[in-house]
Parts: sequence; C-alpha cells; structure tokens
Amino acid sequence: MTIAAPRLVVLGLVAGIGVASMLPLSGSGVGQTAPMRVTTDTAEYCHQLDDRLAHALSTTSKPPSPEVEELASDGRRMCSQGEIRAGILRLRQALRMQQ
Repeated sequence: MTIAAPRLVVLGLVAGIGVASMLPLSGSGVGQTAPMRVTTDTAEYCHQLDDRLAHALSTTSKPPSPEVEELASDGRRMCSQGEIRAGILRLRQALRMQQ
C-alpha cells in the first residue's frame, strides 16, 4: 500500500460523513405534515396557544374534561401574571389533551 492509499481512505470517510450530515434524520419525510416551528417563551406565544386551544374547543362536539379546563385556566392566569413558561406548559398540555 502506498502513502496515497491511506489518504484516499481518509478523504472517502470525510466525504461520506459530509454527505451523511446533510441527510434528514427522521427518515424519508413521507407522512410529515408541516415543518417544525421554532417558538420562544413569550407572552405572544401564550396568546397563540390560547387561541389554538379556544379554536380546538370550539370545533369539537365533546366538552372539555375538567382537567383540560383547569389546565387552560391555570395557563391563561400564569401567562397574564408573567409566568410565561409555566403558562405555556399548561396550555400545551391542555391542547394535547383536547386534540
């Protein structure tokens, strides 16, 4: 084996790693509905979640469970009092439970 052969092997590995790093991690993308959204813990996001939850509650025939109502109420209160992260967590959980 000459000195050029190990260099080619290293170049091949580096090129392979570079190509692999550009491939999606989640598979072929089949069945994916929407790109991932990046959010921040802001009062605006609290309001967006509250709007989404209100829409989910208004478009379903089943009434919300007491747990969903409590989570939604706590989330709204926390967001309005500046406890943004805790409010977001509760609103997200209520939204997941309602869907």
